[in-house]
Amino acid sequence: MKTLDLVQSDDSALPFSSSVIAVAMSLYYQLSKTVRNHAAVSAVKYLSGNLNVIYIIQWLLISYMIAIFSVIGIPNLSVPMIIPTACMILLASAGICELYLRIKKNRKKKQSA
Repeated sequence: MKTLDLVQSDDSALPFSSSVIAVAMSLYYQLSKTVRNHAAVSAVKYLSGNLNVIYIIQWLLISYMIAIFSVIGIPNLSVPMIIPTACMILLASAGICELYLRIKKNRKKKQSA
């Protein structure tokens, strides 16, 4: 059985990804010490508060994207495209999560009224 490789990787992929994550985490740490009421802090609080829903939505989006890309024949992602693609999936997941939570909240209001 042939496996589906969606990400082209080589020996430099792991150090590159790890260094980007390490830089992002250290920047966030430094910013969170100096800036208290900022949009980035609110975004991180929102994402961490809805982590389970966003995580499920992300994996659903990823699995559907894999299926669609393999059917259409879109080539594999290159290593530099992983981070922008992950950001787009995160934004889409957060948007879908917000929509889901609003629909859920409106249904509860209708049922209690």
